[in-house]
Amino acid sequence: MTSNCYNGIGSVYHRTGKFSSAILNYEKALTVGKLFYDEEHPSIATQYNNLGTVYETIKDFEMASIHYDKAFEIFMKTLGENHPNTKLLLHKISDLKKKRS
Repeated sequence: MTSNCYNGIGSVYHRTGKFSSAILNYEKALTVGKLFYDEEHPSIATQYNNLGTVYETIKDFEMASIHYDKAFEIFMKTLGENHPNTKLLLHKISDLKKKRS
């Protein structure tokens, strides 16, 4: 699927420090993913999480928070509070709040 390709490319750019290219590709993955999945599908939440991670890396904590919150809402609705993805994201949100204060 094309969204997986964009996601993979975004991941490579993120790991190599090319953050604007990472964001661009993660946004493309999100856009394409929304063509195939419902807005509240866990795959969409994963894309929001990936975007949040890049924004956190570049210390844009406001944008990171926005994307993490969207991902968390979807994970809670679709996977529940005890799912590992939900728990991990809750931990990331908590860490982000500490960085912001």
